[in-house]
Amino acid sequence: MSVPSKPSLASTTIRLGEGADRPRLRVERVRLLVASGPDRGLELQVDRSDVRVGKGPDNDLILSDAAVSRNHFLVTCKAGRHHLVDLGSTNGTRINGVLTQEAVLDHDCTITVGSTSLLFESVAAELMVPDATPGSFHGLVGVGRAMQDLFAYLQLIATAGLSTVLQGETGSGKELVARALHLSSPRAARSFVVFDCGAANASLIDAALFGHVAGAFTGATGSRKGALLSAHGGTLFLDEIGELPMDLQPKLLRALEQREVQPLGADAPVPADVRLVCASHRNLQDMVAARQFREDLLYRLAGVTLVIPPLRERQEDIPVLAEAFLHAIRPELKFGPDALQTLGHHPWPGNVRELKNVVERVAALARSPIIGAADVVMGPLRPGGAAPDRPAALASVLQSTESELIRHALKKAGGNQSEAARKLGIARTTLRRKMAEYGIDGGGSD
Repeated sequence: MSVPSKPSLASTTIRLGEGADRPRLRVERVRLLVASGPDRGLELQVDRSDVRVGKGPDNDLILSDAAVSRNHFLVTCKAGRHHLVDLGSTNGTRINGVLTQEAVLDHDCTITVGSTSLLFESVAAELMVPDATPGSFHGLVGVGRAMQDLFAYLQLIATAGLSTVLQGETGSGKELVARALHLSSPRAARSFVVFDCGAANASLIDAALFGHVAGAFTGATGSRKGALLSAHGGTLFLDEIGELPMDLQPKLLRALEQREVQPLGADAPVPADVRLVCASHRNLQDMVAARQFREDLLYRLAGVTLVIPPLRERQEDIPVLAEAFLHAIRPELKFGPDALQTLGHHPWPGNVRELKNVVERVAALARSPIIGAADVVMGPLRPGGAAPDRPAALASVLQSTESELIRHALKKAGGNQSEAARKLGIARTTLRRKMAEYGIDGGGSD
């Protein structure tokens, strides 16, 4: 069996803002041509690493051959090579005449299913990275080289349907990047669902991700869709994917390959067509080497990895972000040059999330239309500390108001945290953090 002549997309890692030119995305484009059978002449050519073939309407290549199963086989990329995986078909799959369940595909070989023969070809191609829209992209803001690169790659990835992993420090905005990717994709009109693998209850994560029916386990008084089915037709963002328990990783891989989920206690699987975007502050390749993460799942998830630099490495974006946050809260206010200079000198260990929190505080405590350096207070406000008593008192009022707003939004959303976060205009992870901070009960659905 031959190895592709160039690296597959599964090995592409983009470090934003590095180098004089944007790295090109090199892919092994999958081409399938029906050489014989009822659909002779039908052809499919895609950049994605996963291609599914069968008789059902949810396949990438749909065949009319009566001897072909609804979901017959999958072509996927594993460890830089294309594999064919039979999806439990009734009549089997043959590669160059040999019946197989899973095998590496030659550069050009013949796949036979029922009375249909298909020619497989892996074509090396380089995808053109478009010019980015300066300044902003679906809610993301930035003028520096790294952000302009990010906007350009997101445009390409969204339209090409490439599987994506976002890597970066906590607070660097990975969820907002995932949402921008969703909004720029053909799935923008459907749901964007966030599932935090690190925050989910260890004993309930299976049901929360894959769903369950009533009576599936003690305490399951009703049915629950789960994150995968809730995102059907849209995008599922798996935050901190590195925290997903090892025993659930094969189940996730199978759900993605089969495009279906069998909720706990259900008699039959349910279709689940999702675009998956994952994020981690840890290096997943290092986790694979340490046997803490499955290699086959990583190759399924990481068609391309975007490494988002921390805020301290893109200081040119700090004033733009600060002004954008301030305008969204109190548009009548402006930062003075000395205030922006103060913000620019801070190392921002909490990244964009920390900057947003500081701006929210500044906006709440502002005493004049122009915010000066003295008005910019970093770190927590504590009565009797370095910060003046008046800001401390105002901060207490602000926190009380924020707590009530969160409780009200959760009540209106029937306890659904994702819906409440949307009503408040904040990320779901931010909502969960603030709920913990204010001691708000986390009951209800996600």
